[in-house]
Order: sequence, then structure tokens, then C-alpha cells
Amino acid sequence: MAAALNERAAKCFLEIADLLAVKEGTTPRVAAYRRAARVLLQLDEPADAVLARGEHISGIGEALAKKIQEIAQTGTCAFLARLRAETPPVVPRLLAVPGLGPKRVRAIVDAFGADPMRIRKAAESGELMQKVKVPAAVAVRIARTLAGEDAEAN
Repeated sequence: MAAALNERAAKCFLEIADLLAVKEGTTPRVAAYRRAARVLLQLDEPADAVLARGEHISGIGEALAKKIQEIAQTGTCAFLARLRAETPPVVPRLLAVPGLGPKRVRAIVDAFGADPMRIRKAAESGELMQKVKVPAAVAVRIARTLAGEDAEAN
């Protein structure tokens, strides 16, 4: 049970970190979400039980503790749902491409906008490699992903 809640909360925090990094760039807030995810995965008991006893979990502040309790009680995180709703649909698709992290995804969206067709054409034409310095193999995976093909096919 400890593993299930802690893994679910860590997964939420990592997704929040990725979406925030694309939206805001690398910030202390992004680092806090990543650090909290690592801490949660190292706990031997459910984080909500530790918090319910009034104990502090090193690396997890008050706001993140409230999100852990929300995830434990509801199974979801309203902040993550809001971030997903605010994020262009192409962003999670790009984040799923092996070889792309939030920093490059942000650079792609800054350079080409959030139109998947435009990004795919830039990947196919080599423009993505020139403007954003995406390796050729990653550009191929981007084009395949945005064309609906499996990015792992390469």
C-alpha cells in the first residue's frame, strides 16, 4: 500500500514538474516537485500516514504535503488536472518522445508554436534540427509520433 500511494503521488509530481518546466522553464518550483518525487519513492510507509502523525518529511513542504493528502483521499491532484487543461495537447505527446525532455519541448513550442502539423513538418524538413538542435533520430521520432505512428518504431 505504501508503494502504491507513494508511486502514484511521485508520478503526479514528476508530470507536474515536466509540465511546469515546459511552461515556466527550470525553476526552484520544478526542482521541488522532482525532489519530492524522489523522496516519496524512498519512503518505507505511505506518505499520508507519516503526515497524519504530524511528522515532517524531509524535502516536502506544506503545499506538497497537502497535495499528497489530496492524492491519498481522492486519487487525483487538482493542480495537475489544471496544468493538463492549460497545456497544449502536443506537449504531452512530445514529452513522450524518447530523447526529448521539457527543456527541448519548450524550445520546440517557442520556435514553432503548438501546432502538431507545423512541428511535424519542421521535423521532416530538418528545420527542427537547425533551430532547436534536435538530433536527427529524435526528429524522426517526433515526425512519427505526430503522424500517429509509434515513436518507439525507430
